[in-house]
Amino acid sequence: KPLEEPPLPGAIGNWILEHVDFDLWNVWIGQGTKVINELHLDFSREEDQQSYEDYMIEFLGVPNEIVEQDRKAKTE
Repeated sequence: KPLEEPPLPGAIGNWILEHVDFDLWNVWIGQGTKVINELHLDFSREEDQQSYEDYMIEFLGVPNEIVEQDRKAKTE
């Protein structure tokens, strides 16, 4: 079953919508919860948000060019 909308804004969210199905996204949500808990991430801190995103990118296999495009757009 496909996702109905991008789960995140920007290029990464659009890539996930096109390449990740509902089941895999739910697996990531479970894994992402473990990442948050084990690393004691605090989403009020920018570096913790970045760390979480890095784990998600690796887990889902988001291509580097998509990541670079997304991060470049965030700094503009």
